Amino acid sequence: MLRATLLILGVWGVMGAPAFLLAQSTKDKKEKTDPPASGSKGETIDAPKADGFQIGDVWEGTELIVSDKKGRETSDATMTITKRDKKSFEAIYETRGGKDKLELKGLLLDKGQIRWQYAKILKGHTSSRNIIGDVVVLGVVQKDVIKVEFKWPYVGSTPRTSYMRHGTIVLKYNPEKTKEPEKDKDSNQDKGKD
Repeated sequence: MLRATLLILGVWGVMGAPAFLLAQSTKDKKEKTDPPASGSKGETIDAPKADGFQIGDVWEGTELIVSDKKGRETSDATMTITKRDKKSFEAIYETRGGKDKLELKGLLLDKGQIRWQYAKILKGHTSSRNIIGDVVVLGVVQKDVIKVEFKWPYVGSTPRTSYMRHGTIVLKYNPEKTKEPEKDKDSNQDKGKD
């Protein structure tokens, strides 16, 4: 037995390792470098970058608004990403336990900077006529935390140097609350027809 083992090792030394071992070794190296995601037929696809801005990702935290009328108001805040295209994103932004709900459109800028504007009032904000278009939110994304500031101008103030409210928003990425993207109703119906 010892002679057979030494003979095999000697042959490997002269001729190299058998093809099935080399194939396994190459496969192991390839698995370490290839992305883990694969398509439905086994083809490799690019996995989305896990940066907290994929569809369904949730950010939670607080919003602080300071105004002349009401003073300091703090509220819970949640931002859920609904769309992503390279550096642009769309999200639903909720405050006051869901009583106020806005659609926003934003950009992920260089050096971790972030900017967004509110695009549509979905719920609440009955007296917030100029929140759409006039409020610009600017700040930074640092690892899993967003820190932004905004200024809310008086309606009709020109130039926009007079503000009725200003505030800060601090949100932390919460991967445990990430929601699966909703699938099209049409594609779900087509699956049942096969």
